[in-house]
Amino acid sequence: MFKQAVRLMHDTGLQICVHCVGDAAADLVLDAYEAAMKANPRPDPRHRIEHAVITTREATRRMKDLGVIVSTQPAFIYVGGDGWVRQFGEERAQRAIVTREWLDNGVRLALGSDAPTGPLISPQMTLAGAVFRPTFSGKTLGPDQCLTIQEALRAHTSGAAYAMHEEKIKGSIEIGKLADLAVWNEDPYSATDHIGQVTMAMTVVGGKVVYPAG
Repeated sequence: MFKQAVRLMHDTGLQICVHCVGDAAADLVLDAYEAAMKANPRPDPRHRIEHAVITTREATRRMKDLGVIVSTQPAFIYVGGDGWVRQFGEERAQRAIVTREWLDNGVRLALGSDAPTGPLISPQMTLAGAVFRPTFSGKTLGPDQCLTIQEALRAHTSGAAYAMHEEKIKGSIEIGKLADLAVWNEDPYSATDHIGQVTMAMTVVGGKVVYPAG
C-alpha cells in the first residue's frame, strides 16, 4: 500500500517527502522511490527523506544514486541524542544523522529546525548541532560526522532552497533573488565556538527591514 501511494504521487508530478527515524523506514522509502522512478522516470523529482536519524551506509549510496535529498535537523542531537544511545545502543547511535557521510558521498543535504515541532528552532542552534553535535549530557555524538561552519551554513541556506526547488530565488544573496536575510551581530566564521548564542542585529524580508521594527 505504501509503495502504491508513493508511485501514485510520483506519477502526478509531486515531490514526495517522507519522515523516517529508523534505518528500516529509510530503506522502505528508498525502495518505494526507486520502484516509482524506474517505472516512470521523471527529470529531477528531488524526493526527500525527512529526519533520517538512523540510516545505513548502503542507504547513503542509494540516496546518491537516486538523487534523494536528506532534510534533517542537527539540533535534535541535543534534544534526543542521549535517548538515542539508550534506544538504539551506543554503536548505532554514533551513526545518528550522519551529515559528514552524506556530504562526502555526494548526497544533497538540507538542514533545518523542524519548526514548529522542535523546541530549538533558531538557525544558530541548527548550526551548533551540525558543527559540534552536543547531547544534553554534554557528550559529542558521532564526532566524525561534524561539519565545518561553512558546510553547515551552505546546507542550511542553499541546500534548503534546493530541497524545495527554489534555488533560483532563495538560498544565497544574489541579484534577482528574494531579499530575505538575517544579519547577525557576529561573523559566524569567527564565532563558531559559541555559534548557538549569537544574536540577530537585523532581519530583512522582501527587501524591507522587519526587525528591529521602525
